[in-house]
Amino acid sequence: MDPHLSSVAGPVAEEGSQLLAEETVSHQSGEGSESSTSEIDPYDWVRQQIEVGARPREVLLSLVGEDCPLPPDLEEVVLWRLLLQVLTTPPPRMRLSHISSVQQVVDLIQTSSHILVLSGAGISVSCGIPDFRSPEGVYARLSQEFPELPDPQAMFDIQYFRDDPRPFFRFAKDIFPGKFSPSPSHRFIGALEQKGKLLRNYTQNIDTLEKAAGISKVVYCHGSFATASCCECNWKTDIHTIEEDVFSQRVPECPRCTEKGSSGVLKPDIVFFGQSLPATFHQQLEEDKGKVRLWDQEVVSDGLWGDVVVFAGGPTTGDGLITEGAACLSRPHCA
Repeated sequence: MDPHLSSVAGPVAEEGSQLLAEETVSHQSGEGSESSTSEIDPYDWVRQQIEVGARPREVLLSLVGEDCPLPPDLEEVVLWRLLLQVLTTPPPRMRLSHISSVQQVVDLIQTSSHILVLSGAGISVSCGIPDFRSPEGVYARLSQEFPELPDPQAMFDIQYFRDDPRPFFRFAKDIFPGKFSPSPSHRFIGALEQKGKLLRNYTQNIDTLEKAAGISKVVYCHGSFATASCCECNWKTDIHTIEEDVFSQRVPECPRCTEKGSSGVLKPDIVFFGQSLPATFHQQLEEDKGKVRLWDQEVVSDGLWGDVVVFAGGPTTGDGLITEGAACLSRPHCA
């Protein structure tokens, strides 16, 4: 989201959820018919507002108040997108009422087994891995180096990659395995496995720092930089096969295709837009869902096992808390 709009998103999301709830109530069936309530889809609601000629700025201001710091030069299409984004952003999950300290978290972990951990980019940023969306992040830098990119995220589009893989390999140089060390959060997950408490770590990260932290019970939901495969013949190899090419900023070519007189690009085995998640993700998920004993109930019931995207929440930052918790976990009385 545009940083200028970040202060608007929270209030709009809260008010927008209330608005949709009211709309849902108004859709209850009338007298003489069987009582039912249909949930209003945010996309349909926004589409209805557009069709009736509503002004997006007025809709936003009616939700958050006239004194909202909404930039005056935003185009209508941007305002509609903002409204849609905040209406589809789930509210923050509530803290468990009986867990209010690090020690209580440690006690919960000590009395639990088969713990499932979901991890995302937040546990790797402290390692020095560049983030994507900050003003100095990967997307901003690529926009300057490759102005022909229709959108910075296009570097993760499989069709664009086939046309021009150079932006992606510029990014790959910055995140290549071996350049970074695991964070306290990675070490904490590794400690859970060492103590026999970890069922699985499902991560959306592609940096392979889980492997560096000694975590073996890990599923790379979006693939990883551990291996690379040819986009033409599917030949798979260790990622270090393409290391010299990546650091020299050459597009790595498949040796097998070259031997046959054709050409193929060796692409790290991460999931691009337009590609399916790895089969191992679905297979392991099916096996684990009957074993998990400690999880965030809302994530598991509404996200991991349901139809909601697994990793659609906010940033997962918390190395400070993890460091304190891991220290307590390692004390003799906590073992």
